[in-house]
Amino acid sequence: METTTSRLQSLSVEKDLAVHEADLLRKSEEMIQQEMTTLRLDNTDLLNLMESTRRMETGREECGRREVETLTKKVTTLQTHTRSLTSSRLLLERKSLQRKGKSWQHWQNWRS
Repeated sequence: METTTSRLQSLSVEKDLAVHEADLLRKSEEMIQQEMTTLRLDNTDLLNLMESTRRMETGREECGRREVETLTKKVTTLQTHTRSLTSSRLLLERKSLQRKGKSWQHWQNWRS
């Protein structure tokens, strides 16, 4: 009977150890599950951040492209206006010189 009691106590201790180990394993599993959840959330946040960054960069590139187009159009317009003004100025100078030439000829003719 003592052997049985001793064996029973031994089995009870083994059972308690097994229950304790099972509890530790459950807690460990819960912690691992929490870590995995945190990692998934972090990965999701990271992916969202990467997507936001990509959209921002795309937006900046598009804005830069539009700005270059606008500035190119303005430069082209200014060049066209400059050429037009230069042509007008040259035409006015030629007409002025022609008038001065006629006035000079008229004065020469009047003098003689």
